[in-house]
Amino acid sequence: MGNKILAFLFCLFIQIGFAAQSGPRLYKHLDTYGKPGADMIQDEKQVTLVLSYDRFPGSFKGTVLLKRDHFAVVRIPSGSISDLLKDSDLIYAEMPTLAQACLDQSLPQIRIPQVWEQQALSGKGVIVGIIDSGIDIHHPAFRNQDGSTRIHSILDLSIPGVRYGGTLYDRREINQSLSYATFSHTDQTGHGTHVAGIAAGSGHSGGSAEAYSGIAYESDLVIVKATRDRDGVNFQSSDQLIALAFIDSVANALGQPYVANLSFGGHAGAHDGTAIVERYINSLVGIGRPGKAIVTVAGNDGEDEIHAQVNLSHQNSRQEITFIIDSYVSNVGSANDYVQIDGWYPGTTQISVSVISPSGQTFGPVNSGQVIDKQGNDGAVYIWNGFYEDSGLYYRGVNPFNGDREIYIQLEDKQSTHPPEAGEWTLVVQGGAAQVDFYIANHSFDVEFDQGAVSTGKVSIPGTAENAITVGSYCSKKVWTDIEGHRLTLDTEGTLKQGDLSPFSSSGPTRDNRIKPEIVAPGQIIGSALSGDALPTDNLSIFYSSSDSYPYAFWLADSAYGLSSGTSMAAPHVAGLLALILEKYPEANAMQLKTMLTAAGKSDGFVGATPNSMWGYGKVDAQTVFQIEPGQDPPLQFALQNPYPNPFDRIVRLAFELPISLNEEKVSLEIFNSLGQRVRLLFEGFPGVGSHHYHWDGHDDYGRLLASGVYFIRMNIQNESFVKKVAFLSSH
Repeated sequence: MGNKILAFLFCLFIQIGFAAQSGPRLYKHLDTYGKPGADMIQDEKQVTLVLSYDRFPGSFKGTVLLKRDHFAVVRIPSGSISDLLKDSDLIYAEMPTLAQACLDQSLPQIRIPQVWEQQALSGKGVIVGIIDSGIDIHHPAFRNQDGSTRIHSILDLSIPGVRYGGTLYDRREINQSLSYATFSHTDQTGHGTHVAGIAAGSGHSGGSAEAYSGIAYESDLVIVKATRDRDGVNFQSSDQLIALAFIDSVANALGQPYVANLSFGGHAGAHDGTAIVERYINSLVGIGRPGKAIVTVAGNDGEDEIHAQVNLSHQNSRQEITFIIDSYVSNVGSANDYVQIDGWYPGTTQISVSVISPSGQTFGPVNSGQVIDKQGNDGAVYIWNGFYEDSGLYYRGVNPFNGDREIYIQLEDKQSTHPPEAGEWTLVVQGGAAQVDFYIANHSFDVEFDQGAVSTGKVSIPGTAENAITVGSYCSKKVWTDIEGHRLTLDTEGTLKQGDLSPFSSSGPTRDNRIKPEIVAPGQIIGSALSGDALPTDNLSIFYSSSDSYPYAFWLADSAYGLSSGTSMAAPHVAGLLALILEKYPEANAMQLKTMLTAAGKSDGFVGATPNSMWGYGKVDAQTVFQIEPGQDPPLQFALQNPYPNPFDRIVRLAFELPISLNEEKVSLEIFNSLGQRVRLLFEGFPGVGSHHYHWDGHDDYGRLLASGVYFIRMNIQNESFVKKVAFLSSH
């Protein structure tokens, strides 16, 4: 029994923690659209893009799904993209990336009952936003005592409609639907319902009142099913932005503080906080933005070798990384057996990469700015090096948001007769002194790094966002009783220790060496609400058991509740606690809340000295958090940062920080030529306290590309001016 259930849960950890999926590089690679080295297909296919801009492009022709805070999610005919790219107001555009769907004893362990009793807090007046696979509206955990719903609204992106391309249900419609056995909105995996129950379930189910109570049990719920498929397992980055913007807009309209929970993550990106969703998180919450916070997961790759690293010591250094593809049964057809590897290195150096197949065939070397796409006996190999994506097209150069270069490697079955061969594959990395990081971003079969694998730096995206609060998991339970009365455990070998870090919990730090996760919470064998659309007999359900002997292993005696594990279950413990804090301190911002959590972090014999890359600042301690007041915003020093890159040939990043004392001051950011003539006004307004960045693409106010030369960036605030110099290498 035990081994079968154990094997199932290892699969479950991957499913419910949302393993990484590709962006356009998987799906667009199939028809060459957006592929480096290939001509773009000009057709009327509707393409979703995520835009960053100073001013919304005046030339845009298409459908706007979201437009907010210098970000937009749009749909546009693919044949119109080239015209959009010519608009000088556009900073950056990218295709959406994809992610997959990554109490009973746990609340006393983090001392929530003491907070309820001593602080008299329940989350009342606070919004808990759940961005996930949906929710079971009929579950008693989400009802008031009079039977009405506690759910303020549901945005379901899997049902086509007029609201962000999805369907919106308000409280009135939800209440009307409670009397019906079925509802058009469903949660077929049960992941979202379970997560919502931890953060905010009322715990009433008739048979066991309060046994599985959520933390903020009187909060208002705002639910987003942030997926376009009914199963609820694929989450595009564009829909994650829409979900965050929707919760933020509802909270603003109601004048309530909120905490949003994202229990998913992936590994397609730089792991330094510069992915599109991470940049959007940083724009929504942080210093100067009171009453809101975003919680996400560290990820469930603690035992999986998904991160490898080489450190080249000098010019022309050479090192090897190996990865092993386990034996597998290939899928019928082509382009459906694959592994994708994402690599990153500093933009100030040059690196080449080669791939050697199990039979010894070498692909490469591929230098910075080069692409290969070749078919071999062991599968097709596609590599590009030193490109960045813009509107589904790729350009040579450094990523404009972190100044680094990216390596992308994909092995696939372009021909159905030649799927990627099982066995040992080798990456040969050569170049100047640099650290090069590789991540297994997506795969359809079992694959792990071997030589060069590192146990650190596995926190998933968007968990590496600077302003997000990222949560790891520790073991809070080892033994339980299922609905049939069986006494079960996962600890068949006696290696699990209650209170120790969950083996699956991903460790930090981020690639730019920040502490992540910040805090760790119970996440192993957590009892919470079970969706009626995700019964344990359904293999899509997170409660499904592969054990023939114990088919209802994760269905609890109270049939309205089930057990699941993962950092997905740890994060809502923290989200619920933050809702209680925001009830008491509705003006606290995300950085103040993070400071409170980390200052109260509990260390014990398992945790050791903090902070560290596995536990962050320790185990969450709800009672101690309320002995700490939010305090003042962390002070910022005013600074206009050096332009990056400098010199530049396409886009330069201009960043500055405003301290609280300058929060209400008007700021202008201007570009002057060497004759002292102003050629571009980049920004003029009141940006508010915190860090800000803008981009200049070498065009003037009239959209004309300027000549190569030295230009001056001048920032004006109060009666002072600050100037930086930048060299522009024009492409004409």
